[in-house]
Amino acid sequence: MIDRRSIRLTDPAALDLIAAALDAALAAVDPEEAVVRGLAEIEVEAPETVLALGKAGPAMTRGALRSLGGASTVVVVSDHPEPLPAGELLIGSHPVPDEASVAAGRALLDAAAHEGNILFLVSGGGSALAEVPADGLTLTDVATVYRLMLAHSVPIEDANTVRIHLSALKGGRLAAAAPGLVTTLAISDV
Repeated sequence: MIDRRSIRLTDPAALDLIAAALDAALAAVDPEEAVVRGLAEIEVEAPETVLALGKAGPAMTRGALRSLGGASTVVVVSDHPEPLPAGELLIGSHPVPDEASVAAGRALLDAAAHEGNILFLVSGGGSALAEVPADGLTLTDVATVYRLMLAHSVPIEDANTVRIHLSALKGGRLAAAAPGLVTTLAISDV
């Protein structure tokens, strides 16, 4: 056990200890490495399609492709451009969905409908980054509800429950669009 009172930030040994602890913490939560570890623990049939949704989508995809090899279809939806080893990267809007989010949501649904096994990688932010309004709703309807929930500080668990009812994508609907086996790995910040 380290006596915290004895650590001085000018002490090189203390700085090395702090740096090592920070490096270990960052490595433990690295999305690419988390997917590599997760896939090593489960049996996954080689997917023909990799779909990734969320802020960590590109990193998670790199881990999946590194672990499992290639896939014929790779669609990643994130919030900023980031290099991918293969596939299509779509940038959605966060925290309120926009037309780019709808285009991303439709691309995910289209890719899910292909024959073959799918690996679905999910991380935070996906609720707004990809969206397809439920029948009878418009993007304006959905975005208005999102803005109202944000303005009234609705807890994320409650907001996610509402989002499911507004969407043709959420609540398992993306997986339901897939005719093949779907394996999901998720990293949650909730």
